[in-house]
Amino acid sequence: MAGAVEARLAELGLTLPAVVPPLASYQPAVQSGVYVYTSGQL
Repeated sequence: MAGAVEARLAELGLTLPAVVPPLASYQPAVQSGVYVYTSGQL
């Protein structure tokens, strides 16, 4: 499947930009004592 997408992009003359590494440590939840804080992903 990925090969078909890459071929179609090449057909159209499109290129994707390089992937930028994350700027921070993204965690879905953090525990502080008895509380767990979520980032809205649940």
